Amino acid sequence: MKFIIKMGALLVLMFIVAACSGSDAYQGEWKAKDESSTEYKVVFQPKNITITDAQGKVVMNSSYTQYSVKTVNGITTYGIELQDGSEYFIHFPIKNNTVNAQLIIPPQSTSFGGITITQGSEEVLSLSR
Repeated sequence: MKFIIKMGALLVLMFIVAACSGSDAYQGEWKAKDESSTEYKVVFQPKNITITDAQGKVVMNSSYTQYSVKTVNGITTYGIELQDGSEYFIHFPIKNNTVNAQLIIPPQSTSFGGITITQGSEEVLSLSR
């Protein structure tokens, strides 16, 4: 009986660890452009995201956890939370197309005593494989 309980606990732990890593749908290397056509490379590993500019300079490197997946009419959006608490979204706007996506970086908001301060504006990187 103890063996069955230990195995059950191990399976639950493995499920939790696997659920925190990123989806296979967006894993790998992506070519990216922002709204001003600046080029980047975005690499998603199971628990890490790295963004480098066209000169190879690392713009951002962070661990992340995937916390949501939402599919409506075949359009899928994944939510990830970076180690600093900021949230990014990986959006596949075309049904059954995993070659083109968008990395959506919402403006960051901070609340102080009921007042919310939003800094910056939403950024969107167009991704392609």
